[in-house]
Amino acid sequence: MLICDLGDLSFIDVAGLRVLLDAAAHARRTGRRLIVANAPPILNRMLALLGLDDALELADAPLRTQPVYACTLRAHVSEPA
Repeated sequence: MLICDLGDLSFIDVAGLRVLLDAAAHARRTGRRLIVANAPPILNRMLALLGLDDALELADAPLRTQPVYACTLRAHVSEPA
């Protein structure tokens, strides 16, 4: 089981949603579960609008998770040529 904690998420677009959907599909294909915890309300609205209410397993109650692996996304800035 993999828990994806979105508690610090302030924005998600369709590309981010696609990543979550792909990860959930991969988890199902490999006999695992992806649970999305602490999802912002916008995620539920996006899923409903797209008819994907059952595509992600959302935790019913807020979860407090400890990261097993944490990563930081950094913007890539190209040096001028």
